Amino acid sequence: MAWGNYTGTLRWNSIFSERIFTNLTLLVSNYNYSFGNSLTYGKPKKESKFDWNADLLDIRSSTTFGYYMDDRQHIRTGTDEHMA
Repeated sequence: MAWGNYTGTLRWNSIFSERIFTNLTLLVSNYNYSFGNSLTYGKPKKESKFDWNADLLDIRSSTTFGYYMDDRQHIRTGTDEHMA
């Protein structure tokens, strides 16, 4: 059995004023694994074999906007999109 994973994230934060900000995020994750087995049996020798491979790719982006009305109240909205 073999497996691997890599991930990466890019994030950009912008503050437009004391009350308005935005966060942009791009995330990539790739998880892959493989599994296999074989069985030899009988006379004459016969072989039964299987291989299983998987590659799971996730790409997403998100955007968040925020507005601070005062110290106790704020509004936050945004999007989250799966690209793959």
